[in-house]
Amino acid sequence: MQVTTDQILEIANGHGATFVREVNPLDITAEQCYRDACATNACGSYGKYWTCPPGIGDPENKIAEIKGYEKLFVVQNITELEDSWDFEGMGEAAEKNQTVVRAIAADLRLRFPDLRIKAMGNGGCGLCEKCTCPDEPCRHPDEATQAIEGLGINVKALVESVGLKYINGQNTVSFVGMVLVG
Repeated sequence: MQVTTDQILEIANGHGATFVREVNPLDITAEQCYRDACATNACGSYGKYWTCPPGIGDPENKIAEIKGYEKLFVVQNITELEDSWDFEGMGEAAEKNQTVVRAIAADLRLRFPDLRIKAMGNGGCGLCEKCTCPDEPCRHPDEATQAIEGLGINVKALVESVGLKYINGQNTVSFVGMVLVG
């Protein structure tokens, strides 16, 4: 069974996505400098999740995998903050983005069980209370959200390529995910 872009947009909007835009999966590219930035571990997720470097695997293979999907949707969620120092609000917004992207993917899997569906998000997956990395395999490989940046994808360029803003005003934070359908 095929799914239309309109059906995907309706599902995404139903789960509260701020913006959803379609991108040709063949247009996705990676740059080593973004993958290298993960190795600095500024976010604290490097080596702690299967969905972040180095556990995420070879970026070239992952980008090739992305290009094998028929449709790719960029999901952006914008959250208002109390002020620019609202770190708690930023953390909640990051979790909300992961939840929205996962919910879209889960809904698509239920409605279209014959399709391949993959969700990607911001930073460490956070699905499990404690990730099994690096000792045991991922408990939920179909539901885990791989880190977009961890593959070397320039998120700013990605959102701008579909007419969205990377920074959306004072006292807001924006997070991005992707849903792949094939």
